[in-house]
Order: sequence, then structure tokens, then C-alpha cells
Amino acid sequence: MPAVVLRVVSDSLDAEMPDFNPALNAQGALDGRKALWIALGSPLETYRLLAANKRAMERLTPAVKLILESDCFSKIGSAVKN
Repeated sequence: MPAVVLRVVSDSLDAEMPDFNPALNAQGALDGRKALWIALGSPLETYRLLAANKRAMERLTPAVKLILESDCFSKIGSAVKN
């Protein structure tokens, strides 16, 4: 089965970000209320995180579009059949 994996890194290694780990429950799901309090507790870091995520998504969008519009999957599929 043809597949593509794209990874976008939205922050640098030394970027200061809010620690949302305390907002995770035992199953690993995010508790929205706790996350909101964490975000409100560090507004500048939260803003920087959101801005970095927005930039990353803006760069990811054309890459996904390029892949979806290409014929790479049809070429892979026909190669597997032969």
C-alpha cells in the first residue's frame, strides 16, 4: 500500500513552551480546562507556540497539495502490479 509521511517541526530545540504535560489524563488525553489554565499562565509562550504551529501548517499545506496532485501513487501502484 503506497504511503507518504510528512513531518513538520514547529519549534526549535531551545524554544520555551508551556508545559502541557500536567493537562494530560491517565489515558494520555488532553484535559481542555487544565490546558487552558496552563496556556493562560504563560501567555507569551502560548502565543509563540501558536504562531510557530501556524507557520508550520502554512508550510505543510503546499507540500500536501503537491503530493496529492502528483501521480506518484499511481506509478507506485502500477509498479507493484507488474
